[in-house]
Amino acid sequence: MRSIPIGKHVAGKVYLHISALDGHHVPRLVLEAIHEAARRAEAHFDVVSVSADQPGRVSLTSYPGFMREKFPALARAWTVDLHAGTVRVTDYTGNRPILHRKELMLLPGHPDQERFAAVTRRGEALGVFHDMAGMGNQRAWRERLREAGVRLNPTTTYSEATSLSQVPALHRLLAESGVWHRGDVNADLGGGAYDLATRFLGRRGVQNIVWDPGNREPEENARAVRRLARGATTVTLANVLNVIPDAEDRRKLLEQASRLADTTFIWIHEGDRSGRGRQTTKGWQENRITEDYLAEVLRVFPWAERLGRVIVGYSPMLIDDTSSAPG
Repeated sequence: MRSIPIGKHVAGKVYLHISALDGHHVPRLVLEAIHEAARRAEAHFDVVSVSADQPGRVSLTSYPGFMREKFPALARAWTVDLHAGTVRVTDYTGNRPILHRKELMLLPGHPDQERFAAVTRRGEALGVFHDMAGMGNQRAWRERLREAGVRLNPTTTYSEATSLSQVPALHRLLAESGVWHRGDVNADLGGGAYDLATRFLGRRGVQNIVWDPGNREPEENARAVRRLARGATTVTLANVLNVIPDAEDRRKLLEQASRLADTTFIWIHEGDRSGRGRQTTKGWQENRITEDYLAEVLRVFPWAERLGRVIVGYSPMLIDDTSSAPG
């Protein structure tokens, strides 16, 4: 254990990304323990940790944004005790634990190691790593970054891997339903890297403005912000909420949507509908059914309803004070 030359070594534990689990740097017995733990837990994990003091215990952790987020948040952990034959699963929501200095967990020469190390060096230059006591969770870490002048966007780290080259079903449905008219403007939040939806709506005389920090260049997002400052007719969130594992980030994005237009249309990719979020080959998926998101939308919008696969959020100006339904 102590002779492992790679990984992030903290308090007698070593943390390794799954890409670093090779026989050249990790002893065979440690690899065997990790593989057996993964088999027993049936885990989809990104980072593994083992301890010299507890050789029979392996921790498998899922950080959905490990490769994309500068400081990824923990979504799920499997603690496997190989001696006792037990597996404990912990799901994290809300104020989740944060991972720092992730470049240490990669193999030397990994193509992303220098990119991750640059983030750490930048953080050191800004002084964000001083006095790290209590900085292990999202809320405290975000406040530390804000104090250092670092801006965070909720969709920046979640939409990149799930961006698909196709016109979203939501846009097709709304167009066929006659929601949009020539001259309308749609704010397409988390709209992905492709312009198929923009061209699709453009042929109908509707301007589709995509804002997506995870898939668009800063200049393009800045132009979108300037255009949307003049107002929009509608907002679409197509397969966006379901790729954001943190409830607070989903709330912030919904608040942003509520300020842009009178009506927000939300489409959810339900995944396997199990209700258990996990990392997939295309990124994080919440795997929750559409109905499960309605309560979250209602915490932001004064009125919302589910119409089939679509959740519609209405801004305050559309609500009649004498009624509980949209005016």
